Amino acid sequence: MQKLKLESAVENLTENLLRDSAYSFKLDKTVYSNFNYYSKRKDNAGDMLYFTANANYKNGDYKYTCNVVVQNDSVIACYT
Repeated sequence: MQKLKLESAVENLTENLLRDSAYSFKLDKTVYSNFNYYSKRKDNAGDMLYFTANANYKNGDYKYTCNVVVQNDSVIACYT
């Protein structure tokens, strides 16, 4: 799967998401925060970790709950 490009480089993204639920990052015009781990899927390229998160689009104009998928310290999907 293709990686999604975050606004700034993040080291140890997976560890940050698992250990700090208040952690946040920005992707395009959306800020993702309040991560909760809920599933893991084995994959040959590396385990895929699934989180629920709160998303704030354009500084809070639109808020929603979404799913975020992380593999090898990279975000590979964000969906509702």
